[in-house]
Amino acid sequence: MVEPGTGHHEGVLNIVWDRVYVKLDAATTDGAFGVLECLTEPLAGPPLHRHLNEDESFYVLEGRIRFEIDGQEFVGESGSFAYVPRGAMHRFQNIGNSVSRMLVMVTPGGLEEFFRELSGVIDPTLPPDSEIADPIARKYGVEILGPTFADEC
Repeated sequence: MVEPGTGHHEGVLNIVWDRVYVKLDAATTDGAFGVLECLTEPLAGPPLHRHLNEDESFYVLEGRIRFEIDGQEFVGESGSFAYVPRGAMHRFQNIGNSVSRMLVMVTPGGLEEFFRELSGVIDPTLPPDSEIADPIARKYGVEILGPTFADEC
């Protein structure tokens, strides 16, 4: 059981585009999957990227999220679900006026370690330093491919 506003082993992980709570990690599921709760500020979201090791699924709990998956865009509101197979290029952006919340499931687990490591070395109040973030991303099979939606404006 993991209480609201907490993670499985720690509190919030502060990433530039998200505040992440690890609800369940690969260590607990024998590597099968991981579950994250992601809170995203208005107009924020990650750059275009892909995962080489995991399928990723998003369930929108609160807010309006603009998704791009392999070049196709759609808007998901509360109750929407998006599936991103491993290798698919994707990104998202909170297009609402308040913090959005999503439940993110990764299969197999392990991506939560990327967020743990990244949150320990970057300043979430500044744009990410690619010299620091890119090697960590590569270590976890994450390829950064392009800009965030906000960077395109």
